[in-house]
Amino acid sequence: MPAGGGRPADLLLAGGSVLDGTGADAVDADVVVTGDRILFVGDAGEAGVAALDTVDVSGLVVTPGFIDMHSHAELETDHGRDARAFLYQGITSVALGVDGGGSAEVAERLAAWEEDGIGVNAFLFVGHNSVRAWVMGMEDRAPTSDELDEMRALVRKGMEEGAYGLSSGLFYLPGNYAETEEVIELNRVAAEYPGAIYDTHDRDLGAAYPSFGYLESTAEGIRIGEEAGTKVIFSHFNAQGAHNYGRAHEGAALIEAARARGVEVAGAHHSYTATQSNLRSYTIPGWAAAGGSSEMVRRFDHPDTVEIIDRQTREMLAIRGGAQRLLFADRRAELNGRTLQEVADAWGMEAPAAARRILREGNAAVMNLGLYDGENLRYLAQRDWMMTCTDGRDPGPT
Repeated sequence: MPAGGGRPADLLLAGGSVLDGTGADAVDADVVVTGDRILFVGDAGEAGVAALDTVDVSGLVVTPGFIDMHSHAELETDHGRDARAFLYQGITSVALGVDGGGSAEVAERLAAWEEDGIGVNAFLFVGHNSVRAWVMGMEDRAPTSDELDEMRALVRKGMEEGAYGLSSGLFYLPGNYAETEEVIELNRVAAEYPGAIYDTHDRDLGAAYPSFGYLESTAEGIRIGEEAGTKVIFSHFNAQGAHNYGRAHEGAALIEAARARGVEVAGAHHSYTATQSNLRSYTIPGWAAAGGSSEMVRRFDHPDTVEIIDRQTREMLAIRGGAQRLLFADRRAELNGRTLQEVADAWGMEAPAAARRILREGNAAVMNLGLYDGENLRYLAQRDWMMTCTDGRDPGPT
């Protein structure tokens, strides 16, 4: 370490452009590290600081580890536990349990991470979709008072065990079946814990069916946090669909108005023009999936009902740019890397029929190409309340 005595540090990053995460301008400096601690930032030569290993990082940027504010890192799997796919991008912390999917069994998951070891820091949300499915299954109705109390208890359990807040996936099922007031009531439980966050994949980023409205959905997300008394983070916030190209500033204005009146609202967006989700959410109306997969397949087999489903599937596909814009990213070799339109053509059937055929065997992972536009991305990236996320998972076993 300093000249005149002491053990040398482990690592000296020499001559980089250092951003310290406070919002201050970058400065040219050396960074000295021992173990898991930064010991010195400044001119190492002038201070007489030595290290066992020196890396010349001149021309590069040195930053704190990035926080992935909406992640699907697979830390419980053998292939994902070390989180290399995230570390290689400079990510050292990930937010999990997002999209409403976080289990209330928070302590159990944290204990497993402690025992097994994971490659990044991680924190959890308890999910609205998860607790609703646990209590009500895939029922498309309001909860009874007893069911709402049971959901409250699950949210409280998650918060007591260390969750950072409540997440929702109001675009997805069964979350989409919930009225706004139900989510507010559950978020009030999270609000009992200091600093709690309501993190939302909101109801309609612009491509939901039936349309709830891009701006109406943004307003709903703000309302849920404001009335319950939590912070709000809009996950992968952007305006979806060609009909919303260039409209990101309208949703941003609602967030900025809320911030001006004292609501702590922020966003986390990914810099992609495509998104990934699942075939059922993109092609089957919510009412047709009520009750779960067996009920959905039963409706597929009813001649009058399937005619309605197929018509609405065509309308859903039109919102997303057509079947040629849905690209499979699925483990099934016969699907992976092909669009829904290509699969349908190969099978000699219309896209709605192809979607139903696939869904009979289980849901499938799909990308929606061209769902976002560059103008919206660039605008949102410049907002001072916007964070970044991958919305990504590990590439899988290799």
